Amino acid sequence: MRIEDSKENSQKSFMGRLAKAKRSLVRLTKKTINVTGWTVWIIGTAAVTLVGPVIFHYDKECHLLEIQHQLLQAQQSASVPVLN
Repeated sequence: MRIEDSKENSQKSFMGRLAKAKRSLVRLTKKTINVTGWTVWIIGTAAVTLVGPVIFHYDKECHLLEIQHQLLQAQQSASVPVLN
């Protein structure tokens, strides 16, 4: 009788340890997903906040340079005298 009790107790103990390991793994997975989400949010927000204005300023600068280039070409083509 004691041998059977011992086997039952060891099986219950093993199942309890297995359930505890499962809970720990699930908790670790959830925390990892949460931390990853926070990290992605922080990096994304920082990128939009810090890099976004630089990109818009660069685009505006390129547009202004293109307009200046067009005006310069228009002036150069208009200043050529036509000789008859």
